[in-house]
Amino acid sequence: EDIPTIQEYVGYCLLPLTDAQKMLLIIGRGGEGKSTFGNLLLGMFGSAALNGSLHSLEATRFNSAELEHKLLMVDDDMKLDALPSTNKIKTIVTAQEKIMVEKKGIQPYPATVYSRLIGLGNYALESFNDTSAGFFRRQIIIRTKDAVRGRVTDPFMLSHLRTELPAIFLWAVEGLMRLLSNNFQFTLSDRAKNNLAEVMLEANNIPDFIHDPILELGSYNQVSSTELYQTYCNWCENNGEDCQSRKRFVKFLRESGGRYGIQ
Repeated sequence: EDIPTIQEYVGYCLLPLTDAQKMLLIIGRGGEGKSTFGNLLLGMFGSAALNGSLHSLEATRFNSAELEHKLLMVDDDMKLDALPSTNKIKTIVTAQEKIMVEKKGIQPYPATVYSRLIGLGNYALESFNDTSAGFFRRQIIIRTKDAVRGRVTDPFMLSHLRTELPAIFLWAVEGLMRLLSNNFQFTLSDRAKNNLAEVMLEANNIPDFIHDPILELGSYNQVSSTELYQTYCNWCENNGEDCQSRKRFVKFLRESGGRYGIQ
């Protein structure tokens, strides 16, 4: 059920635009073909593609310049470390105008960047400081199927697939046409939608805390942010959860508390 999504995304990478405003993450345990898929795309797009790192995009000031006039960047081994920030990735995924990039020894300049981002790894992307809807709404998350027990791996699979690149290209064009007819809305299975919901829940446990019966939400109940945060930390400890910083906790309540009836 996730094949149409991948077909549409590969087709999306054929055009120099970012109208769909999505990046694709394919995650799984290992041995399910993620790297083969990434290498196949790098071979298909040739000099219009780049083998890069999502973490380096955020951590290294010069890496954004490497994406200039590239259709695609593939990170075939996403790091387990949380992203130090998400500003560059979010900007690249949704860029409609030129963005400022920097090269060594050259003053920052506006560049045309329309690279689509594909990340392949064992786990979803995490961020130290960003659990916002803006970060997650830019993601499509596909989980691979487990490798069949007893399967004999074909060491020449990539070579076999490369002989079919003309047909794979036409397959991608078919996905692109479907994406265009749907006004750049990807076909997403219920499983893909649930993948994103699960990752969002894992990244931010504050909504779980708010929904816990330990809190009595009412029109006249009052509590200081310090006392509420301490209750949250105790809740995390009792439930085996990681306690987020007080700053992030209070920021979340200020920005999203209204939907839970909290002022």
